[in-house]
Amino acid sequence: MNSHNFSHFLSFLKCPNDGSDLQNTDDNFLYFSNFKYPIINQIPVLIKEPQNHLLAHYNDITNYIERSLVQIKNLNVYLKSNLPKTSLERIRSKIHHLDQHLQEIESLFNESIYNFYSNHYDQVKVVINDNESSKSNSFLMSYYTNVFRDWFWDTEENLFYTNFLKLNDKKSNNLILGSGPSRFSYDLALKSPDNHFIASDLNYLFLHIANKITKAPLELTYLPEHPVSLKKIGVKLKSQYLKPLKNLSFFNTDFKGNHFKKKSFNNIIAPWFIDILEIPLEDIIKKINYLLEEDGEFHYIGAYSFQEFGEDSFYSPEEIIEQFQTYGFKLGQSQILEVPYLKNPYNAQYRMEKILFATFKKIKHYDFHGFKVDYCNFPSWISNHNETIKVDPNLEMRKNIYHTYHQLYSKISGAVSINKLSKVFSQEQNISQTQAKGIITEHFKKIYKDLIKF
Repeated sequence: MNSHNFSHFLSFLKCPNDGSDLQNTDDNFLYFSNFKYPIINQIPVLIKEPQNHLLAHYNDITNYIERSLVQIKNLNVYLKSNLPKTSLERIRSKIHHLDQHLQEIESLFNESIYNFYSNHYDQVKVVINDNESSKSNSFLMSYYTNVFRDWFWDTEENLFYTNFLKLNDKKSNNLILGSGPSRFSYDLALKSPDNHFIASDLNYLFLHIANKITKAPLELTYLPEHPVSLKKIGVKLKSQYLKPLKNLSFFNTDFKGNHFKKKSFNNIIAPWFIDILEIPLEDIIKKINYLLEEDGEFHYIGAYSFQEFGEDSFYSPEEIIEQFQTYGFKLGQSQILEVPYLKNPYNAQYRMEKILFATFKKIKHYDFHGFKVDYCNFPSWISNHNETIKVDPNLEMRKNIYHTYHQLYSKISGAVSINKLSKVFSQEQNISQTQAKGIITEHFKKIYKDLIKF
């Protein structure tokens, strides 16, 4: 087997698809009995369907860049309008820094996912995602500000977490779930050089950025949502030189997958992670229990209260603690603190978060046989790709909506007004022309509200 920076953890791994042991590795792949998984820039991608996972990343970044370019185009239109001098200056600065930001994202993306995919899989196919919710946000980029919090601002937020956490002094193996940009993981590894740490996250781009920054300084452009002044519409920031660590490894994983063997870790740490999972809390706890050694500890850092899966109600801190006690844990230290979230010198606004810090010691083992295929009552053909797609009322409704808007857009040729469009649309949909005009107008308003943001 090749020597990797994550070699210490190779014996902990199992195949996400069939549970088999690792057979071999080379520079580009982990090989199990029947499956192989990519290693991209020393980061294993232990996802059940890695090619689709990387393709989803590719499409997500492509969509983000395309929509940001539309935003730049629309901002340029405003430069020709009769706005106040300072507003024009703000827009010019936003265009300049947004353009820099997109070049950085494209470079980070090309040197990682794109290059690997192009060299090891079939030709990359770009799919523009027309899901309405994706137009205003992007999975990979939705927490991008955390990159700056972790590596560029040098604020006290991460210090709260590292100061709270007291790991056992013995040599231990530690898993950080939802590590994101991973500064917290780096600080823990730096603080405990005799212990080994895995920083795991579903977002490969964040792990790639963290991996680069821990090896050499990186320059990135930050665009504050609420800039403190006209001169801070965007700022180019450079990360610090950091001490290289041999006891920290990055793994691109999905918590819903099965890629680590049972009783692998002495400590599992979850900073701001459990509350975002669309999985019942009891199942999350059972899996954490399964992965911990006897007498292992789980360290919860996150929401003081979060929504119960599939319900409108919210857990109280006492309920969260009781759930852990129900499934094999004993409560150790715990406290509730108010911590500043995303406080920095460039943004005029931040908020205080009430955070629960709690340590749970494992006292009873629970075997875990995997999560359900889904917890949202998806139809069976979504997971069984050979099954015929059945058109139920939900799918029929969505199909009709897409068909309706396809008809609408097919008539836009540069020679039709909303009045003319409404007349044809009302006849096709068997509604009044007034109703048709209202639907069309509101639809276009929504599109431009999503696109024109500055």
